[in-house]
Amino acid sequence: MKKRFIPSVSGANMLKLFDAETGQLYRMINTGNGKITGQPIVSESEVYVEVTEPSGRYIKYYGLPHGGLIRSVQIN
Repeated sequence: MKKRFIPSVSGANMLKLFDAETGQLYRMINTGNGKITGQPIVSESEVYVEVTEPSGRYIKYYGLPHGGLIRSVQIN
């Protein structure tokens, strides 16, 4: 069975991923220099969140379960 996660925002630029079965903290993801301005959303294999940086607003996609940045899409 595939591992499921619950995302949470911690501070201005940190995502926390919790294991949905145990409630234990699984991974922390630093989103960079920007500020998280939207709630994170988990899909099957990624978590994405809106981040505002000096250069604009972006949706950043991170792969699960490793948490690496997959892509960043500018939305403004």
